[in-house]
Amino acid sequence: MKITNIKINKLFDLFDYDIPFDNEENLRILTGPNGFGKTTILNIIYNLFNKQFIFFQKLLFEKIELHFDNQILIEVHKKTTDGKFYKVHFTFFEQTKLIESIVYPTNEKMTLKREIKKWFSKSASEKVVQFIDEKWDEVIMGMPFLTDKPEYEQVLDYLRNQVLIKDKRVLNILNALNVQFIQEQRLLRKLPTDTKNTENNNVYTAVLGTYASDLSNIINDTLKQSLKISQALDSSFLKRLVNETKPLTQTEFKRRFRLLKEQQEKLQYYGFSETEQELPDFNKLDSKVIYVYLTDTERKLKVFDPLLIRLEIFTHILNKQRFTFKSIKIDKDKGFIFLTHTGKDLNLNDLSSGEQHEIVLLYELLFKTEKNTLVLIDEPEISLHITWQKEFINDLLKIIKLQQIRVIMATHSPQIIHDRWDLTYNLETHIA
Repeated sequence: MKITNIKINKLFDLFDYDIPFDNEENLRILTGPNGFGKTTILNIIYNLFNKQFIFFQKLLFEKIELHFDNQILIEVHKKTTDGKFYKVHFTFFEQTKLIESIVYPTNEKMTLKREIKKWFSKSASEKVVQFIDEKWDEVIMGMPFLTDKPEYEQVLDYLRNQVLIKDKRVLNILNALNVQFIQEQRLLRKLPTDTKNTENNNVYTAVLGTYASDLSNIINDTLKQSLKISQALDSSFLKRLVNETKPLTQTEFKRRFRLLKEQQEKLQYYGFSETEQELPDFNKLDSKVIYVYLTDTERKLKVFDPLLIRLEIFTHILNKQRFTFKSIKIDKDKGFIFLTHTGKDLNLNDLSSGEQHEIVLLYELLFKTEKNTLVLIDEPEISLHITWQKEFINDLLKIIKLQQIRVIMATHSPQIIHDRWDLTYNLETHIA
């Protein structure tokens, strides 16, 4: 399921847009001056498919249409019913046939109460329902609250994003598109709210260190998978050797050993292996043994392929094209570390803001993004040197192809766009 275009009427009560997203390179770049809605368009897509419906209650617009390649149409529009506040209507069509139309905020108060009673513990539900009774009108109108009770804040968040979806096809549509947002602020991440300790509600952690640990976990999980495969193959080696009948030619022998040696050299380079394969002389009498050995070793090492491909791109971009006087090194215990040009360890916090932004952005795209994801990137140029900006699109297109993803990006930088203006949509010049 792919977005083919999005139409927006009276965004901020000013702008009408009709933005196409279908191109062979799966990249659309939104440009335009401040205030024209680049980031807002990304937020429209993200909040819809992550079911954050309160966003549309607060946004100033008349109508939004999202068209998809499978003849799905989602319409979102606002109407005032009593002159006091707007209601948001979500309407889902499949091949022009109406699936379901949902109004938010909903007035089905009792249904929401029942849902909340299921969601909260029994001991808290009576207080929660009483709170809803007292504050219902403010909840419906999306008005702000002042409360120091964490469980009530959770109730409000739940209510503000609750839409009563009756047709499962609507949920299937919203769940069919995985949307990831790499936002402008990407170096810090807020820790999950601890309802028992309100002092932790505004604690942030550095993303770079978190991703280094995350990569270490990925590497060690891969090593464990390889070991598991090795143990299974070793236990049946003799049986398979006796039953093997396939011949092995000298040409095939040399080709497969060459590829195996290349793979093992990569594993050594990244510190995943300390052994180097020695190439024996070809002997026709031993070909059956060599065939089984080769096949087993290839299966053991194949599990590393996805990881090695991503590591090669990750380290190549940073070491060959970006960083000067320092380099990134993959470490199975620490994930990644940085060394000065003299080989001394460099603290992650000593990297410049631009270097940290580049690492986090690349890591998100290569290691945190699943196949067929729609990735939204806001202002990739933050803190990046002009030379880095000019190389960004070429690197991104390689990653898009490898990861099989689609990207919508908002930027102010002509250096980021470089020579790919054919991929841009300028909001200033395309106002309908």
